[in-house]
Amino acid sequence: MKYREYFSLTHPQQRIWYMEKINPHQPLHNIGGTVKIQGEVDFVCLEKAINYFIKKNDGIRHRFVESDEKVHQYVE
Repeated sequence: MKYREYFSLTHPQQRIWYMEKINPHQPLHNIGGTVKIQGEVDFVCLEKAINYFIKKNDGIRHRFVESDEKVHQYVE
């Protein structure tokens, strides 16, 4: 089993978690958008770019675990 270091949530994260808990099906904190690409897409290159972005940005790899009404986070 892989060792994970767990962290407490910041106060803003706790507020977001609480709002999501009482409003589970309302995307209160989601930001949407679209991009229109004209021309051919190199999907291999696009996949590499997305994976690189995920690897370099810890916030994208945060995972949250809830137990006993407390929530903690770790970076995957």
